[in-house]
Amino acid sequence: MDAREFIEVIQRDAIDYPYKQILKQLLQPKPTIPMEAWTSEVDKSVGVSLHARAEIEERRARWFHDLDDNGREFVKELLQECAELSAVTFLNVLDGIGSYEGSFRLVAMDAKGSRTVVNPENGEMLHDVFYDVRAEADRTASNGDL
Repeated sequence: MDAREFIEVIQRDAIDYPYKQILKQLLQPKPTIPMEAWTSEVDKSVGVSLHARAEIEERRARWFHDLDDNGREFVKELLQECAELSAVTFLNVLDGIGSYEGSFRLVAMDAKGSRTVVNPENGEMLHDVFYDVRAEADRTASNGDL
């Protein structure tokens, strides 16, 4: 795995997946299960947490559905931007940019046990690779719109 492949995994699993999960919750919240449905003590303790989570999702979904189309689009953009900013900030930490004085070496180990340094010392910084991959994706998306 090289830096580009690592960034593609980050994009897919740490940005797109959480963003899509939150959007799904806003569009189709899980139904609230009545507390009476939980019978055992273990079920009740888990049920309280699940019930509270479902109520939060339902409240957010009602709010989201009450927005006009422009408001919903704005929220989607904010969620996407937040996910991307979180990933880039984490990549900055790995690159040694920020409050930590130093950097990290990220080693990928595949299923066969082969190890590869994803961010070699004299290689391109991960956050730069991220921006390159994003720019390519944006160009591909805009070319597909033609």
